[in-house]
Amino acid sequence: MSASQGKSNHDEALAAYLDELLNPESAAIMAPESEPEPESEPESELQPEPGILLPCGRVLPDDDRHYVFAAGGLELGVPAVRVHSETAFEGALGGSTDSPVQTLALPSGAAVPVIDLVRLMLPPSAPACQRPLAERASTLVLLDGGEWAMVGEGPGRLELLDAAQICWRGDHATRTWLAGTLASRRLVLLDLDAVAGLLP
Repeated sequence: MSASQGKSNHDEALAAYLDELLNPESAAIMAPESEPEPESEPESELQPEPGILLPCGRVLPDDDRHYVFAAGGLELGVPAVRVHSETAFEGALGGSTDSPVQTLALPSGAAVPVIDLVRLMLPPSAPACQRPLAERASTLVLLDGGEWAMVGEGPGRLELLDAAQICWRGDHATRTWLAGTLASRRLVLLDLDAVAGLLP
């Protein structure tokens, strides 16, 4: 097999994986459904935090603003209310280069756990997985008060997304980090609670 044929096979396999991930008909994704009105509760009882209830039971913040950025050739979105700040990717990485979780020693002297979304989401054969994180990263996205971070390829932006157009994942999805997809945009929405569950 020639080198060009090998690359073509890898590209086709990656394209098939992404199509499966973004396909709204996938068994791992549940299309939006109309839910019955909940029964009213006595005013004296505590009310749940407002949010969007996913089929898997998680609640996303009730805010249509999302922070959208790129990683591994994918467009990703997370609830903007969880984003603490965005900064240039600088510092020394520590930990296993094969793990989706590494530690970044910031120039300030602080250390923050960093999730490599490419290694988390894409198959090991994907070309992006063959490159070290330091070569792919340009932006550090700090979350939840700066307690942990994800890596982006270029600056992100704030967008208003229509929650009614999102296909939310079901409760038996194998990709627990996947909150849903906006197939028309080829946009993947991340479940940050599941991603943070990888942290040591």
